[in-house]
Amino acid sequence: MGRFSAMNYELKRRTSLNPNDSTATGGIVAEIGPTMITRADLDNMIEAEVEMQLSQLAGSLSPEQFREQKKRLLDDIFKKGQRSEWLQRLIAEELLYRRAREEKMQDREDVKALLDSIDRKILAEKYLDSEYQKRIHIVPDDLKGYYEAHKDDFRKDGKVRPFDEVKDEVYRIVRSNREKEVQQAVMNELMDRYDVVIHQDALGTGAGTSSNIEGSAPMGPRSNIKKNSGGGTGLSAHTSSSAATNAGKNK
Repeated sequence: MGRFSAMNYELKRRTSLNPNDSTATGGIVAEIGPTMITRADLDNMIEAEVEMQLSQLAGSLSPEQFREQKKRLLDDIFKKGQRSEWLQRLIAEELLYRRAREEKMQDREDVKALLDSIDRKILAEKYLDSEYQKRIHIVPDDLKGYYEAHKDDFRKDGKVRPFDEVKDEVYRIVRSNREKEVQQAVMNELMDRYDVVIHQDALGTGAGTSSNIEGSAPMGPRSNIKKNSGGGTGLSAHTSSSAATNAGKNK
């Protein structure tokens, strides 16, 4: 704990952003050897991270809600002076990442297995997301139609709530249903393509006969988004491992 506390203190000292400093208006906010990070770079990294984390909730948010959430979260970060915290975490991760590569940790068998597992999950999730984009098109009439057919599901205190009051909830339900349909269709197509058969009797399930697997979504990486006490969405100040190198500018 002592070493990490000391590292955090040193990073905070070196990366503290002074509002009166000319660099705080768009100049260089940090340097890692020959790599320079400007405030614009940092803001772009933060925005990209917010978008990535919000994408985990994309299925439950309409495009308008997604934009509103993104704006609110970025406003919170920038107005509350949290750039220094994000910069410190970015640099800490980048330094640890660089040192790990120098130590050839990426060549260790346990690390390679972990990276392969993460790679598989991310690619599977991204492929399914791309199929959602191609196959799911929700228009206002879809929401109205679902609402009219399921009005009893939207009762409160014995009264049906008006559509405008529940349209976000309706969107989430319709979106979820469409995603399940796409998952099933995609899994059926891929099972045919790759000739998949599951032998249930060999699994000890008692089924006794072989059967094709049912469609299901791949298990993607855990989201960094968490619900806060106010019911909103909170983000962790987390950045991709090579963000500083990719976004930085060489002297």
